[in-house]
Amino acid sequence: MPDHAERLRGDERAPGDDPLTRQARAMKDELCAVRAEKASSYVSRSFYRSGW
Repeated sequence: MPDHAERLRGDERAPGDDPLTRQARAMKDELCAVRAEKASSYVSRSFYRSGW
């Protein structure tokens, strides 16, 4: 972890704002939306729509 922190020290981007992280978040959003459509209970659908 200290090596990672050192690499980010001079970086002006917000944590998690790199292209790979943005791509992973977009994929997670897409997968959660698909799962929410298939979930049978209201609680499950709400959970997946929240992005967790």
